[in-house]
Amino acid sequence: MYIKSKLALLVVLFFSMSAGAHAESKESELNLDEVISKIYDPGKSVNYELFREIGLSDFHQVSSSRSLNIAFRSNTFKTRDQYAISFVEFRVPPELDKGVSFMYMELAPGRCYEVSKIKQKFALTPYVLPPNPHAPLADVSKDVFYKTNLGETSVYVKASSKGECLLGLTRSRN
Repeated sequence: MYIKSKLALLVVLFFSMSAGAHAESKESELNLDEVISKIYDPGKSVNYELFREIGLSDFHQVSSSRSLNIAFRSNTFKTRDQYAISFVEFRVPPELDKGVSFMYMELAPGRCYEVSKIKQKFALTPYVLPPNPHAPLADVSKDVFYKTNLGETSVYVKASSKGECLLGLTRSRN
């Protein structure tokens, strides 16, 4: 147990130290279609190697090391075809031996990446989020969601109110 907690601390420190305090945007060598394909690839685990392939290397910790899941977030970056990504966030359980449990990529407002480009390719099926019992009714999301089951993981797509523009992607364990 002592060794696991030391290992967890070392990994957290590694991510924190490798995370630059840079605020500038970086550019990926991939276009947005390629980034999305990598996230959807069931043969690829969500791990640091995947983030490097996308073009990310700098993450900063955004939650306590004692929280249920330790969260790390990237800086803003642009794809080769100039779509701006606000951030990619991933979460790791404190035990760390379970790997990344969740990742989320949020597109920056501006250009519209049409969901129709990926709807058939990745067999998107409409998905209804359960209502948040803690949120007022006025906060009910007008966004549209889709889901694709990849086996051990699923990818959730968040689209604008009419389902036309991609707002974000989530990949998480089932």
